[in-house]
Amino acid sequence: MMTTYTCAYCGEINDLFIDPSGGDHQEFIEDCQICCRPNLLKMTGNAEADVFTVTAEVEG
Repeated sequence: MMTTYTCAYCGEINDLFIDPSGGDHQEFIEDCQICCRPNLLKMTGNAEADVFTVTAEVEG
């Protein structure tokens, strides 16, 4: 499943592949595709319905 998030550093929109098999609450680090800085991504949602919300925070 594909979605997007906004980089917490540069504000650019990034594409993101979500693996619903990881559960309804996931947290991981993903480097911005534009500025290469690490974003802490927090994902919540419903894996059965393939509905997720992704927020990006400054890592660290």
